[in-house]
Amino acid sequence: MKAALGAGVARRIVALFVVCALLPVAAAIALSYGSVRESLVSQRNAMLREAAANYATSLVERLDIAQSIARSIADAGAAAGAIPQDTGLSAYFQAGEVLPPDAQAPTLWVSDAPGSPASVWLARNFAAVAGARRIALQLNPRYLWATDDALPLLTDVCVYAADGALLHCSQPLPGSVLQAFRDQPASEQAGILAWEARDGTRTLSAHRELFLRGKFGAAPWSIVVSQPEAHALAAAQGVTRAVVPVVILGLLVAALLGMVQVRRTLHPLRDLSDAAARIGTRDFRTRVPEQRNDEFGALARSFNAMSDRLERQFNALSAHAEIDAVILSNVDLAQVAAIVLRRMAELVPADKHLLLLADATEGAAYRVFSANPADGLDGRVVALSAAEAGRLLAAPEGLRLAGDGHSALAGLAGLRTRHAFALPIAAGDALAGLLILAYVEDRMPDAEDVLVLRALGDRVAVALGTARRDQELDRQAHYDALTQLPNRLLGLQELGRAVAAAERQQRNLAVMFVDLDGFSAVNDSLGHAAGDQLLVQTAARLRAGVRKSDIVARLGGDEFAVVLTEVREGADAALVARNVIDSLSGPYELGVSSAFVSASIGIVLYPADGASAEDLLRHADLAMYRAKQQGRGQYAFFEASMNAEVRRRVELEAELRLALERSEFELHYQPQLELRSGRLIGGEALIRWRHPVKGLVPPLQFIGQAEANGLIEPIGRWALETACAQFVAWREQGIPIEQVSVNVSPRQFRNPDFVGVVAAALE
Repeated sequence: MKAALGAGVARRIVALFVVCALLPVAAAIALSYGSVRESLVSQRNAMLREAAANYATSLVERLDIAQSIARSIADAGAAAGAIPQDTGLSAYFQAGEVLPPDAQAPTLWVSDAPGSPASVWLARNFAAVAGARRIALQLNPRYLWATDDALPLLTDVCVYAADGALLHCSQPLPGSVLQAFRDQPASEQAGILAWEARDGTRTLSAHRELFLRGKFGAAPWSIVVSQPEAHALAAAQGVTRAVVPVVILGLLVAALLGMVQVRRTLHPLRDLSDAAARIGTRDFRTRVPEQRNDEFGALARSFNAMSDRLERQFNALSAHAEIDAVILSNVDLAQVAAIVLRRMAELVPADKHLLLLADATEGAAYRVFSANPADGLDGRVVALSAAEAGRLLAAPEGLRLAGDGHSALAGLAGLRTRHAFALPIAAGDALAGLLILAYVEDRMPDAEDVLVLRALGDRVAVALGTARRDQELDRQAHYDALTQLPNRLLGLQELGRAVAAAERQQRNLAVMFVDLDGFSAVNDSLGHAAGDQLLVQTAARLRAGVRKSDIVARLGGDEFAVVLTEVREGADAALVARNVIDSLSGPYELGVSSAFVSASIGIVLYPADGASAEDLLRHADLAMYRAKQQGRGQYAFFEASMNAEVRRRVELEAELRLALERSEFELHYQPQLELRSGRLIGGEALIRWRHPVKGLVPPLQFIGQAEANGLIEPIGRWALETACAQFVAWREQGIPIEQVSVNVSPRQFRNPDFVGVVAAALE
């Protein structure tokens, strides 16, 4: 019992059964008992009224008998002149006496002397020898109040005089009951009252008024007949004693039926609850028994089907997460293919599972990935025609294939199955791959299998797209978008690998830093589009002028680097440099016009001129500047002295910046004279640098460096403003000078703001 009702649901269901059985029975019993009680009380009240009437009739009859006897006594007493002493009359009369006659006295009266019980008397006039007299006879209470068969069993009766004096009572009544009867309307000679004694006993009483004035000339008496209500309801209590066991039996039966139904209901529910709990821990292999042919059986079958679907969905989500993790970490298509094939075998039943991915190196070719390497298909390349690819792309929900040589399976001879299903993996408008299920028997995947395959195919498409995007980003990060040559970053990496290889193999390599001479003129005269075309043609000529094992990279602007990965001596590098200069010096066809440029090349050798890629490239750059100083179309080898020259240029640039900040520059003015008259007409401003250590530095030692690093523009602006201020000062001093000339750098002329600078200085 305890085990069966262990669950709160079970206890509630059993309680519900019991309540459902108890409420109707209790309601029926209550209604029936109330109806029976009301009927019994009504019947008992009618019986009490009748008993009161019968008792009143019997009293009248006894009084009539007593009156007849009194008449006889009076007649006999008249003859004898005294009251007869007949003991036989004691049954009727208790005492007697002779009274004087009273015409107004009633025949029947009640004597209620203080200190003695009330008694009933009868009087009769008679003629005595001495004169008229009355005989008064006291009625014997046992005779007068005897109930005999006039009252039912357990019925009490009380008789009261008109003034309320108690004449007779088998069981005294409370004063409140008598008062209630007195308060009844005078027109009612009979009434009913239910009252409760102090001990809690309920009593039914019937009242009857006995009219005596007509026969006996006396005031009416009140008769009250009472009976316990329990006696009246004894029949109902008997019914209750019979019904209660039936009710208890009904409740037990209801409880038993409830327990049986609970067991039949809760056992399947407990199985469902346990299975649901196991599903919560991702254990989908547990099945709920399906043997029942009722709603619970249908629920179990639905639950098992749901569990199967959830298992597939969770496995699919797990597969997606695993693939996504690979995509986010590093897009390894082989690893993605292995995961997809393994998950396909877990999620979608088939005899064989294949994945075909487009081969980026060969057009219209697809590499086969197989879950079973033993079939010899893994790694095979299958060619698909444009028509086959289009037919597959036109079936996004998958396509049924037959291994008859007329489908995509024509290249899969090791499949050894006659039936297959292919789901395309699209990348835009192109066929990126295929998911293939192969079957020995003639069957196809259902709709849920197709949804699983599509989700896997989408993940593969994402992996392919991510791989292509990574490749593109890698290309953008490492290749020049214009010339498609390695950029500076990749060029340094390739140079570093070449240096490491040369070190391992104990051989020499050469690095050439190539800079185009006159490229800026092409940009300025023909536009940047023409300059871009020239750079593309330059890259093609450089690539064509060296070996495939050599490295060509664009460092930026019109600068290129060529790495000769294996040279015997410097003369080999010089020969290649000469050929490159000749190749780049040829005419460039730039649309409707043509252009000519030359190249300056700096050459370094490994390991003589540097041990790292950065050092080699920096030294080659220095050598290139030496070649430019020698004239266009030249090459120069790196020398150690170039480093010292570079250091001098760097130090000079820093000193020039400080000189501009500290106002160390000054202008000297060379007079301009009119030769005929010798008159001073103007002057030429010549800049000088008064170095705090070196003293006065002439322009030839710093102007070239200022031109190269761009400092010539702020220096030239300072010179222009200072010369204009000096000219104004001389004029204010009365010196008749007409003009002052200031030297301007070509770099200043190319600055679009130069006109504004001059205008501001003049203002």
